[in-house]
Amino acid sequence: WRAAARACGRWARWRGGLDSCLTRSLVAGAFLARRGKVLIHIGFRAGPVDEPIDGHAWLTLDGEP
Repeated sequence: WRAAARACGRWARWRGGLDSCLTRSLVAGAFLARRGKVLIHIGFRAGPVDEPIDGHAWLTLDGEP
């Protein structure tokens, strides 16, 4: 997870890429793919109509967050 966070942070600083929970989860999932069953979860929380939707992405590896 730390390697994914570092990679996404560098990508954002050096190339103007997006450093978000989604991009970090996708990169970490690629790093962990050979270690077990990796699933990415994406959740959203409804808020007031005039505000953007709040979302979060995370991984589980063999059923463990």
